[in-house]
Amino acid sequence: MNFTGRRTELDELRAWCDCDSARSVKLLVGAGGVGKTRLALRIAAEWAAAGGVWRLVAAGKEGNALGAARGVTSGRVLLVVDYAETRADMQALLEATLPDPGPTRVLLLARSLGEWWKRLTEQSSPAVARLLVETDPMRLIPPLANDKSDEALAAEAVPYFAGALRIAPPASVEFELPRARVPVLVLHAAALVAVLRSTTDSEMPLRI
Repeated sequence: MNFTGRRTELDELRAWCDCDSARSVKLLVGAGGVGKTRLALRIAAEWAAAGGVWRLVAAGKEGNALGAARGVTSGRVLLVVDYAETRADMQALLEATLPDPGPTRVLLLARSLGEWWKRLTEQSSPAVARLLVETDPMRLIPPLANDKSDEALAAEAVPYFAGALRIAPPASVEFELPRARVPVLVLHAAALVAVLRSTTDSEMPLRI
């Protein structure tokens, strides 16, 4: 499925990736389904296309994530940590960046900015604490794209799900969505349900 929207956020993350710092941390905060992981993967793909190496850090592997990346490159490294608020060994990952020559970027994804972030900052070494204090958290909220309605975004996803399932996409789908903007994950779920319902000849509007 093609990436859409988040132009402002992409530009900010690109600037962060290309800054002159040898090492830097960025925190991406947003509710579940708002698109944090998809945005991070988009940036990671661009990082790789520019010749860098990136890793999605697995739980329990924080302490040796940078070392593993350095085993394959001496150049640019991007580490992506999903559900950062649940990780018990974040200090070890961040400490490993201090002696690294860089360029090294650590992109943290979390659903909230609260006690875990305060605790990480307070319990880390002064050098790591400075990295955390210097970061400007980026908050992701709907809408995904200001120039497209939720109905349009859901409709655009329909042919992609149909193609993945190897079935013909429905000729038309009527979505009944709330007035308030909803997370992209909900829109994609609606598109998938619409494709599955099309195999039963249901003509009822799809209501969320």
